[in-house]
Amino acid sequence: MFFTERKLYDIAAHSASEKWRSIEPYEQRIFTLLQDILKEGRKVGEFERKTAVDESCRAILQAMQPFLNPLMLQQNLEKLPEGATEVVSLILRSLAP
Repeated sequence: MFFTERKLYDIAAHSASEKWRSIEPYEQRIFTLLQDILKEGRKVGEFERKTAVDESCRAILQAMQPFLNPLMLQQNLEKLPEGATEVVSLILRSLAP
């Protein structure tokens, strides 16, 4: 949507740069989704269990920032979609048991 709706992108970028309160629930929601995915993956034996879930979530979020943060996304447009796919592949390989 950021690519087709410039006003939406502008709002998201401004809110990120100004650290609006709406950013915190967004980041927390992504973190919670990652936790749920990791816990489920560990439960069924798809993901490793040595690393703390919170540590894994923080690392994954750091790796995904260029594709989640609207300010960074604009700097990484030439890397899409291959860059995002490569990051996801790296993350999934690192989670393998």
